[in-house]
Amino acid sequence: MVTVTTPSDCRWLQVEYRPERRRRGGGEGEEDEERMRAKVPASGNMLLCEVKQRAIAELQLQEQLAGVACCLRQVDRTGKLLPPVCEELSVRDAGVRLMTSLSLCPGTAPKDTQLFLYFSVGTAPSSGLEGEIIVERSSTVKQVGNDCVSFGLLVGLSGCLPCICFSANEC
Repeated sequence: MVTVTTPSDCRWLQVEYRPERRRRGGGEGEEDEERMRAKVPASGNMLLCEVKQRAIAELQLQEQLAGVACCLRQVDRTGKLLPPVCEELSVRDAGVRLMTSLSLCPGTAPKDTQLFLYFSVGTAPSSGLEGEIIVERSSTVKQVGNDCVSFGLLVGLSGCLPCICFSANEC
């Protein structure tokens, strides 16, 4: 038997929502892993904000997410969340492929004039402070560093930004 896939069969995105993990009443640290998924009809020209609204409606999360900032993030093959996608762009322009998964997550999405930055402070990538920040594309490295300090993301670090970014002997 041969299955033929037509273009109309390929016009969807899967959106997954995992509520805040809640501890179950009687378990020893067991976590509720309830995941909700919706297959949202989509096309390459559809804006990602429309995809998000359709997913929220399909998953019946309008009341639960009322007034809560949430964004769409792509998920890689290992299940790791990638940076949030700009919802002002179309599916195609954002580089999102149809028939893939997105995750509905807490947080704001960057605008088309902004960048999402992930950073780690420490000698090894997972040994120190990790954080995420959204900055304007036109920001300088110094402005980004100052934003991180003003948002309390680099608390307790002293010295100049190059010393923070590179090893002390290069400063």
